[in-house]
Amino acid sequence: MYDNCCTCDKCLQTILGLLGASADPRLFGFDADTESVLRAAHDKVRAGQMGLYNRGELLQWQDIQA
Repeated sequence: MYDNCCTCDKCLQTILGLLGASADPRLFGFDADTESVLRAAHDKVRAGQMGLYNRGELLQWQDIQA
């Protein structure tokens, strides 16, 4: 059983970080498929529900994109 919701900002950011590091999020307790996570993160950012709050977060997202 998984304890992570896979939908809140914290879970999505962690999953994206794992994907950016070529790690399988399921090995870390996240029961979510990559396509769903990417879609959810994209939708939240576009809706202004998840964003960049400081320079550190901007750099983190740029690293993930690279």
